[in-house]
Amino acid sequence: MSNSAGSVNLLWGIGITVLLLWVVATVFSVIAYWRIFVRVGYAGVLGLLMFVPVVNLVMLYILAFHEWPIYKELHELRHKERSNS
Repeated sequence: MSNSAGSVNLLWGIGITVLLLWVVATVFSVIAYWRIFVRVGYAGVLGLLMFVPVVNLVMLYILAFHEWPIYKELHELRHKERSNS
């Protein structure tokens, strides 16, 4: 009887460990995506869209091939600086 209880406890321990690792990986991913979107000039909350299937592919396309807002602002500032000179 105790062998069976030990097996159940082992399975619970493994399950809790896997769940904890999944939560840590998810939190890490949310923070990483949030910071990436903020650094390129988008709202950080858009990082949450990376967890939505198909939408995450669209967001990757936007990050890879569209001009980032921070670069648009940089180009505008350089253009103003050149026109003022």
